[in-house]
Amino acid sequence: MSTARAGGISLTVFVLAFVATFALESWRVQLGFEDGDNPEQSVSFIKQHGRIYEISGIVQILMTVALTVGSLAVAEVIGQSAPPLAVKSIAAFGLFSAAAYFLNGALRLAAARPLLYIDGLRHEWGVTAYLIVQMVGVQGFAQAGIVNFGLWALGVSLVNARIHLFPRALSLLGVFPAFHLFAGLFGPFLGTALDSLFMLYVLSIFGTVLWCFVLGILLVRWKPAA
Repeated sequence: MSTARAGGISLTVFVLAFVATFALESWRVQLGFEDGDNPEQSVSFIKQHGRIYEISGIVQILMTVALTVGSLAVAEVIGQSAPPLAVKSIAAFGLFSAAAYFLNGALRLAAARPLLYIDGLRHEWGVTAYLIVQMVGVQGFAQAGIVNFGLWALGVSLVNARIHLFPRALSLLGVFPAFHLFAGLFGPFLGTALDSLFMLYVLSIFGTVLWCFVLGILLVRWKPAA
């Protein structure tokens, strides 16, 4: 199997795993636990449906493996035409994103049962333990994964606009991860202005997933120039 094809399959798996994480969160909402930032509600959710919480961790670890292979494959493919420093820098952001998703996934997978044990000793401790996991995981590692993925996607899109290795549509779709990156970096400074862009922010999430899926398909079908 060629590097490009392996990378394309890996990015497709990454997209499917990313969608699966949203499906697991939707399942949680359907079960009546709609607020992941509510520690009382979330500890109760883990008590009743801890497997869902752990599975979401496993899925994010799978995302790590897929994105690692995918980003390295992209680096090798675009490295045939792009400046080496640009290729290495872009690949680094992809690997940083994969590492952040791994840490978030490992934290979820490893924390559920100790959290319940701590909660059994004293409920207030269990609530505090969940808040630590939530802030470090979702607000820390997951956000780092999103920002670095946006930098990786933006870098690939800009390089492609220069070397024209893939169709121009891929670079145009790069506007979605670019906006998602902008919102992630500068959202805290925009205040209520970001609320008016909420629908665009949601659209950028799906657009970023679409960008990754399109890149995966292009890699699967890619053939080196003769």
